[in-house]
Amino acid sequence: MIVILLILFLIATGLLLFVWRKYKRLSRQLREMNLLHKENDPQECNDKLISLLRNYRHDWLNHLQVILGYVSLKKLDKISSYIMQVHEEARQHTLISKLKHKDLAVFLYMIPIEYPNIQIQLELANDLPEIDFREEGTWILQTLQSIFSLLQQQSIDQHYIYSSILSMNRLEKQIVVNIELEGNLTSYHESITQIGEQVKQQGGQFFIDLYNEQEFMMEFHFPIQARGVANVC
Repeated sequence: MIVILLILFLIATGLLLFVWRKYKRLSRQLREMNLLHKENDPQECNDKLISLLRNYRHDWLNHLQVILGYVSLKKLDKISSYIMQVHEEARQHTLISKLKHKDLAVFLYMIPIEYPNIQIQLELANDLPEIDFREEGTWILQTLQSIFSLLQQQSIDQHYIYSSILSMNRLEKQIVVNIELEGNLTSYHESITQIGEQVKQQGGQFFIDLYNEQEFMMEFHFPIQARGVANVC
């Protein structure tokens, strides 16, 4: 019994150290990214930074509670899979921080803050930080802002929380963005299509892969080095 308790204590201590290191690393990355935005309103940037860190601290504490709950129940088999889940989230945050387009990176970080009614799962390809799409990044950013603003408004109107997966990867000379949503977006189908048509008019591609009252899957293709627009905050 003493041996089991000792093992559980060591696991819990290790998890605490793991989460704390991840939190400190994220804090450092966000501070570094914030310094790259000196031309923006310092107070606004600081407020966003504090809100984001507070949100991630809350998430990490929730992770700790879940893991320690498994420890107390001696469900050691579930601890490993949950740690892998937490590790993948942290890895995605690291990929975001390395993106060449910092405004897009900040947007991805800020989704839980700016769009609280959208539960987001991010899936970025490992090679995305290596791609120089700083000009096209603003194009992608503006498109995502338009889509997520619609989703947030729809969620408020219907008192609904959307679950979504946002994936980004490279396909030859294009950045491909996939958005998968669970929920009814029939009333916003036309507005989303209009955003897609704007992308097509500017040299990109837009596809609706699945559309019904339960799911909505859309896909955007942004050619690299095909279009440059002014930088935005």
